[in-house]
Amino acid sequence: MERQASYLMAEKDPLDAKIVAQMLMLDDQARVSINGAYTFSSVISQLRVKRFNALILDVNISDTQPLKQIKHLTEQFPELPIVVLCNAADRTTAMKYLQLGVQDYLAKNEINAELLTRTVDYAIERKQINRQLKRALTEADNNNQRLAELARTDPLTNLPNRVYLFETAQKAIANARRLSKCVGLLYFDLNGFKFINDQFGHAVGDSVLVELAKRLSGKLRHSDTVARVGGDEFVVLTTILDEPVQAYSVASKVNQIISEPMLLANNEFSLSASIGIATFPEIDSVHQLIECADLAMYEAKSNKQHFASFYTKNLALKYRNQRHLDSALETALSEDQLDIAYQPIITTIDSIFHVQALCRWRTSDARLVAINEYSPNVARPELGEQLSHYMLKAAARLRHQCQNQGMLLDRLSINLFGYQLVDKEFVRRLIQLMANLELPAETLCIEITEKDLIDNMSHCAPQLYWLKDQGVSVAMDKFGTSNCSITQLRNLPVDIIKLDSSLTSYIDQSEANLAICDSIIHMAHRFKLKVIATGIERAEDYQTLYQLGCAAFQGQLLGQPMSEKALFDHWNQPMPCQVNDLLHSKVS
Repeated sequence: MERQASYLMAEKDPLDAKIVAQMLMLDDQARVSINGAYTFSSVISQLRVKRFNALILDVNISDTQPLKQIKHLTEQFPELPIVVLCNAADRTTAMKYLQLGVQDYLAKNEINAELLTRTVDYAIERKQINRQLKRALTEADNNNQRLAELARTDPLTNLPNRVYLFETAQKAIANARRLSKCVGLLYFDLNGFKFINDQFGHAVGDSVLVELAKRLSGKLRHSDTVARVGGDEFVVLTTILDEPVQAYSVASKVNQIISEPMLLANNEFSLSASIGIATFPEIDSVHQLIECADLAMYEAKSNKQHFASFYTKNLALKYRNQRHLDSALETALSEDQLDIAYQPIITTIDSIFHVQALCRWRTSDARLVAINEYSPNVARPELGEQLSHYMLKAAARLRHQCQNQGMLLDRLSINLFGYQLVDKEFVRRLIQLMANLELPAETLCIEITEKDLIDNMSHCAPQLYWLKDQGVSVAMDKFGTSNCSITQLRNLPVDIIKLDSSLTSYIDQSEANLAICDSIIHMAHRFKLKVIATGIERAEDYQTLYQLGCAAFQGQLLGQPMSEKALFDHWNQPMPCQVNDLLHSKVS
C-alpha cells in the first residue's frame, strides 16, 4: 500500500533544495509532499503550524551557529526526525549533532536519491524506536537495562552503535591510562560497497553488512568491541595492548575475515577493506581517535600495496596541507582564477584531429600551475567534479566558437580520473551537463591515465561503457607507463591510446622503445584503436613514428598549449616554414 510522506526541506540554496526535493520525489513507495524553507525562522514557523514526517536541514541555512540551531530544534520539537546536511570533512561536528538529538547526517557531496531516501526512512524509524523506548521506560522500570541496550545497538546488524562505542572507548582509555597500557581503534569501510548496492540493490547490501557483522563478532576476541558507525563503516576497539603495534595483528585478522568469500542471494561477493589505525596514548580522546583512524583509512585507500595504515603526525600534516590546497582550489574556482589552454592533436601536418583542454591555475604571484595532476588527490570529491565541469564548459564554448567561425573540430579532450568514473551519479551529472551545454557526445573525448584506469577498472567499467554508449570517446593516456596487458587492452572500453612521451622521445635513438612502439601501434590497429603519439618535440620522433604507422601526434613541435585565440591563429596559419619543410622532407 502506498504511504504518504510530508517533508520540510530547509536549504538556503534554491538549486540545492530543488535537487534534494527531486531525489525525495523519486521514492516510488510513497506519495511525497515537500515544503521548502530558506531561512531558519521559516523552519520554526512551519514546524509550529504543520506536522512533518521529517526535517532535512542544511546547517548553513543561517548565520546562527549550527549547534545552537540543532539544540533549539530538538528541544522545541522533540518528536521530529531530523537529518542534517553538512560538509564531508566535518565529521567531528556531525557527531556533536547526533549527541544533541539529530537522527543522522549526510555529506552533501555524497548524496544520491537512494541514499537520501534510505537515510530519511531510517531517521524516521529511529525516532519511532526512541518514542517506543521512552514510552516503555515510563511504563516499566524493570525493563530499563534492556531498553538502554536497544538505544546503544545498531538496528540492522545488532552491533553496538556510536553511543555504545563512545562509552566503551572512554572506559578503555581510562583503564589503559591507569595501567600505563595502550588502546587501538581500527576504522574501516568496504571498498566498492556502493557498487554492490547499485548492482544488486540495498536489500542485498544490507544482507552483506549483517553477515559481515556476524563474522566479525564471532571471530574476533570477545574482549574487542565491534561497532557499526554508519553505512558500511565499522570500528573495532581493541582491549588493552602492551604496544601500539599490536593493533596491527587485530587489523590483519579483520582483513582476513572480510576477505573470506561471501555467498548471498545466489551471488558470491569478494570484499576488501582499507583499515585506518589510531592508538592511545599517542591520541588521548575518543573523538580524536576516531577522526585520526578515519584519516589513516583514507591513506590506506591510496596505498594499493597494503590494507592498513597507522595514523602519524606526518599523515596529519599531509592532509592538513591537502585541505589547504582544497581551500585554495575552491577559491580559484569561485573567483575564476583558472585558465584553459588548448593543445592541438594533428593527423597530418596542417590538419587538427582534435584538441586537448589543459587547466592552468593563476596563482597570486601570477604563476601558472598545471592542475590536471592535482585533481585526483583532492580530499573533497566535489571540488574535482567542479573542476571537470569547469573544463567541460570551456570545451563547449570552444566548440561553439568554432561553429561561429565555420571551423570543424572533430573532438575535444578533457581529463577525468578513476575515483570520478567509479561514481555513477557523477557520470549522470556529466552527461546532463553536456546536454545543457548542447555539446554533442560524439564531440567529447575523456582521457584517463593507464594506471588510473587499470587500478579502478572493476568499478569504473560500467560507467565507461555507459559514456561510450552515449557517443563519448575514451582515451587511455600515458600508455606504456603501467602494466596493461594485451588481453586487458582488447577488453577495455577505450577508443584511443596515447603513447607516453617516455616511449616517443628520441625514439630513433632507442631500439627498445622503437620495438615497443611498433608492437603497440600494430596491436592497437588490429583492435581498431586509434593511436596518438604524445611528447613530439623533434622532427625525427615525428618521422619515425609516422613510418611505424602512427597517424596522430601531439607535442611542442606541432603546437604547444595555447589560448583560444592563439589556437584559432594556429589553425588558420600554415606550419612554420622550418618545421614544415623538415617534416615534409623526412616523410617524403
